[in-house]
Amino acid sequence: MKEVYTPIQGKEAPTLDEKLYQEVDQIDLKILQEGTIVSFSGKHPASQYIVEVLGTPGDEREVDIWYIGSFEISETTGYPACFLPNKPPGCLRTKIENIYSIKIAEELEFTPGVMIKHQNYGLPEFCWEGNRIYADSDQTRTEPYMKILAPK
Repeated sequence: MKEVYTPIQGKEAPTLDEKLYQEVDQIDLKILQEGTIVSFSGKHPASQYIVEVLGTPGDEREVDIWYIGSFEISETTGYPACFLPNKPPGCLRTKIENIYSIKIAEELEFTPGVMIKHQNYGLPEFCWEGNRIYADSDQTRTEPYMKILAPK
């Protein structure tokens, strides 16, 4: 499988001031201004991510994505989306088309660059080998977007 996620070491995840954000049902990452930060969560309580939109608007732009959910096993959430205790910061860079929504109807409807609440996304596991982050494309998480936060 061609690797479409590039590891970026040492780039800290942006912080979000939730007072400046609102929950939305849908957002098209292709049209946002460079540097826009979006957050989303999946169905699993630990599936929480931050996306920074890079480059100029369009179909070919890139995004950086961080997994910010829990790294620990807990009685409430069970196994985390990724089991990565005490690991260094890192993010994955990819083309905007790899952040998408899938509607499962009579046939799959694939919407690249667009997050749609309750439709599925698919992301590789964030994994570390020593102190290097990588995308484990053999361990993909597929679940619905449950919460999408965008700037007001």
